[in-house]
Amino acid sequence: MNSAKTDVLKVEGLDCPSCATTVEKALKKLKGIQSTEANFFAEKLTVTYDDSRVTLDDIADKLKKVGHPVVK
Repeated sequence: MNSAKTDVLKVEGLDCPSCATTVEKALKKLKGIQSTEANFFAEKLTVTYDDSRVTLDDIADKLKKVGHPVVK
């Protein structure tokens, strides 16, 4: 059963194409990530994921590890 969920996250320091690529590549390594779309103009990331395989906390942890924490 697919439990696809989409969230839009405000991401610190997501302000250039290189940062967007870094964030998208890092997240695509997580099992359960279906798609990512970074908008560096707005410093936002849209991520679609299978919430039975990966949690929002897992995603936030990965973003923090690559130097772009989620802004709460």
